[in-house]
Amino acid sequence: MAVVPPRCILSILVPQLHLMNKISIITAIALCTLNVAVSQNKPLSIQEAVLKGRTDLAPRRLQNLGFVPDSKKISYTDKTVLNVINAETGKPEWSLNTVQLNKALSAGGNETIASLSGFRWKSGSEF
Repeated sequence: MAVVPPRCILSILVPQLHLMNKISIITAIALCTLNVAVSQNKPLSIQEAVLKGRTDLAPRRLQNLGFVPDSKKISYTDKTVLNVINAETGKPEWSLNTVQLNKALSAGGNETIASLSGFRWKSGSEF
């Protein structure tokens, strides 16, 4: 059994360590560059973040979010508009506002509504 002197082992490992250091440095530079590239454009103060956290900076709320039965569609209301989108593609299927709905209801002899809150789908085409 041959004994390898420690100096030979180091000569094998040192080039690999240099390669690992180079890869680490390149990775660190890439991450820093990516961080700067995707950061926000305008600096935000703590006061702005706290005061606007639930208004301007908050994501839009989707009211009455739910699945349309027997279909691959999702519905939600945005203020006075009922929106139905395809759940697979994310593209809008159709929308209906309260003015259009009230015209249809009054033409059928039914009472009109003030808002689109609290409705439930009975089937894929009826709520």
